[in-house]
Amino acid sequence: MASYSILVLPGDGVGPEIIPEAIKVLDLISAHSNVKFNYETALMGGCSIDKHGVALTDEVLELAKKSDAVLFGSVGGPKWGAGKVRPEQGVLTLRKELNAFANLRPCRFASKSLTDLSPLKPSIIEGADFMIVRENCGGAYFGTKIEEDNFASDPWQYSREEVERVAHVAAALALQHDPPQQVISCDKANVLASSRLWRRVIKLSHQLADSAAMLMMKDPRSFNGVVLADNTWVANNFWW
Repeated sequence: MASYSILVLPGDGVGPEIIPEAIKVLDLISAHSNVKFNYETALMGGCSIDKHGVALTDEVLELAKKSDAVLFGSVGGPKWGAGKVRPEQGVLTLRKELNAFANLRPCRFASKSLTDLSPLKPSIIEGADFMIVRENCGGAYFGTKIEEDNFASDPWQYSREEVERVAHVAAALALQHDPPQQVISCDKANVLASSRLWRRVIKLSHQLADSAAMLMMKDPRSFNGVVLADNTWVANNFWW
């Protein structure tokens, strides 16, 4: 029997509510297979700030590095606001230290019965099935920040290597299908130098993120395949 260690980080808010349900799914898999999961639970986020003064302790980070996987709930809430020590710092550190640079977000309905729950009409949304690949360790979230009383800066930076490695993930996902699926890269090349770097590195179909968000509402099926985007555009534009 194969055995895997999972570090469980329920976090804040709905995290402690949803994580036990996720563990039920893993336990069901274990009960019907030759796979065993060993869990260890620790604090991250606001709950860690309350107890340790930091969103992610060095000890928990080391546990994450030694584990086969990390099961993460959520962090943050009004209690902690946007002060000097913020719950989200734990998530960003974990991403960077684990080199978790590709965030996969499937956009499809597991059952046709769920289409009525979408804010979009079933006639529009039915049959939509695409994977958003979000670059997870670069961009404005991770640049060297300047924060003064009268000035602040969040450099939006990417290297060729960072763009190439996440593009390879998107291409590999597209090539798993026969015939291969389309890959659409979304950016802001009309205003951002970092996006123009993406276009020089990735020779794919490109779409400005603003219009892509609009087109997803109008005809989401036209994106069936793989959508590739940098860290910030997925967070700000692609919510439907």
